[in-house]
Amino acid sequence: MLAFFRFVSLVVILGLCLTAVSTRAEAQRSLNDLTGPWQLFVDDYLIESVTNIQRVYHAFEKHTANPVMNADKPWEGRNIFVYGTVLPLESGKGYRMWYHALPEKKGDDLYRLLYATSPDGLQWTKPSLGIVEFEGSKENNIYIRRNPRDHIQSVIHTPWESSPQRQYMMMNWSSDGYYLTWSPDGIHWTDVPNNPVLTKGGDVGNFCWDPRTKQYCGYVKLGSVVRDLKRRSVGFTSTSDPLQWPDPELIIEPDEIDDRWATPPARTQFYGFCAFPYETMYLGFLWLYRSYPTPADPEGYMDGVIYVELASSRDGKHWDRIAPAEDGLRPAILPLGAEGTWDSGMICTTNHPLVESNQIKLYYGGTLGTHYSASKDWVSAIGLATMRKDGFASLDAKGAIGVVTTKSLVGYAGKLYANFRSHSPAGCLRVEVLDEEGATVPGYGLADCVALTGDCPNSTVRWNGSSSLPATTSPIRLRFHVSDGSLYSFMAGSEVRLAEAPR
Repeated sequence: MLAFFRFVSLVVILGLCLTAVSTRAEAQRSLNDLTGPWQLFVDDYLIESVTNIQRVYHAFEKHTANPVMNADKPWEGRNIFVYGTVLPLESGKGYRMWYHALPEKKGDDLYRLLYATSPDGLQWTKPSLGIVEFEGSKENNIYIRRNPRDHIQSVIHTPWESSPQRQYMMMNWSSDGYYLTWSPDGIHWTDVPNNPVLTKGGDVGNFCWDPRTKQYCGYVKLGSVVRDLKRRSVGFTSTSDPLQWPDPELIIEPDEIDDRWATPPARTQFYGFCAFPYETMYLGFLWLYRSYPTPADPEGYMDGVIYVELASSRDGKHWDRIAPAEDGLRPAILPLGAEGTWDSGMICTTNHPLVESNQIKLYYGGTLGTHYSASKDWVSAIGLATMRKDGFASLDAKGAIGVVTTKSLVGYAGKLYANFRSHSPAGCLRVEVLDEEGATVPGYGLADCVALTGDCPNSTVRWNGSSSLPATTSPIRLRFHVSDGSLYSFMAGSEVRLAEAPR
């Protein structure tokens, strides 16, 4: 009997230990982490074939309350910009923003790095931090000050760091390169002694943490020459030790589609690139810079408008651009505002969006003036844009029923979930499960499936009362039948992968 109780005690202790490990692992998930088990249809990676299907790219919808933050403090001047990061508070209730103030006028290089909080993401408070002096007072929300060129901060929550003083890290440009600094709370920062830790690359760079590879990744501006014109392009660097960064290598340059609007010396450039792991893939926001000649710059390199396009990747380094629209140009995922509005000249985004339940939130900086326009045109503010979760692109069917068949998948388990939206009361989604040879798995045919209708961002697919995928380890294909609707993504367990792809 004593031995039995000892055994039971050991089982209980082991269970408590496993629970503690699981809890610690969840606690170590970064607030920046947007990875998950959902499979998106932004690209053709999972698709074997389609019939009567069109891929549609979707833009963010700008909030009706925009701009949600204006410059209203003496140290902000009239130009605030979210060249930075927005994260949820660690409690999950509310938000925090690291943003900055642009120069008040041409020739004023006094950038200010600023901090704000909000209970709802719309009403923002600029707390008095008492850290940095501005015109004789520390009663402001400036949180760090090295030199006049501090800007474009990427803040990364790092709860896996054992030191309580290193729960947040930041990479930002500061005159002679990218500086690394640590913080216990995201407000009080301590620079590392060997700054700058990265000196190659231009003064626009965005950084992220990749939880899959356990690497810090940087996407920085590099110069290149494309079709005989000087361009701003995108370089990539990554490291497991943020104190040591390899020189960035060129990964994205403007292609011929980017220049279809232009007659040289006008050209397209990439002013910046915000890339981040998202669900099972990688997404990126390219800051498209259409520059053109002006009397002040006849070479056409300095002045122009900036807006945002979507790019996608499966490894974070090799990127696919989206397909052109009917006009031959790629559509914007965050377009400029109407002429004369507060965000009609330039738009740049935070280094990644936020995902909350079934909605994506993206904060962005908007400027009335163009990049090199006269100082009187420089009026900037911060706005918010939203879209449905995984709503970057959808596979649409109108009229005839559309069919999407995936490649062979393994690692599936449990329920199948779909992100689908009907276009009309008649719109619906049904799913077949096929075996490796393409035959319907018994009990998982089209007639067995209960149709999904309406707006279903996270709905379970069922077959004759069953809500679980087949209990087999053999590869399967999923065949989606889309009727007058949009299919955005699906989820079939956390380990799904292509049968022919390496684990």
